[in-house]
Amino acid sequence: MHTYGEIDDSLRTKQYLPIARHVWRIHKEVGWDVWEEASSSLRGSIEEIMRTRMTESIMTSKELIDGKINEEDAEKTITYTLFPPAILTRSDLQQGAMKLLHGESIDSSFILVDDLTEEVFTIINCHMEDGLPADFWFAGVKEDDELLDRRHMRLGYKLREIPKRTKNFTKCANALIDILKDVR
Repeated sequence: MHTYGEIDDSLRTKQYLPIARHVWRIHKEVGWDVWEEASSSLRGSIEEIMRTRMTESIMTSKELIDGKINEEDAEKTITYTLFPPAILTRSDLQQGAMKLLHGESIDSSFILVDDLTEEVFTIINCHMEDGLPADFWFAGVKEDDELLDRRHMRLGYKLREIPKRTKNFTKCANALIDILKDVR
């Protein structure tokens, strides 16, 4: 069994790892080096996995609204929420749950930051209308994606480097939001 002490103290997110139970369990079983290698290799798969999940969520919502899925089947049909993109829900509960959590109409971005480089490497943006998934887009999945190189107007930092350049997670999030609000 591996211990918390084996993780380098220079890792800014170390203090949060015990909260991320899935990461913590993996570390305890296989060690931090294996976790780093495995998470790095997942980068290429994230877009494909998320694109499939989000497309299926949108299609399931449309089928539910169009009556192609009846009420009884809706209780048995599982779909992913658009945000956060890793949570499963019953399709008959999705609209109400998303409206309660997020409101009528939202755009929400799920930002992935590399723990080692402290740089943003992918952004998944989800759009919902009336609590139902409507659309999504990705940034950072291609090497030449210019969105990650946009600069913060006041700070001058590139979006991708904001987590590394700001030491406070709240200030980091606010700076990222400043840039993302301007995405058209």
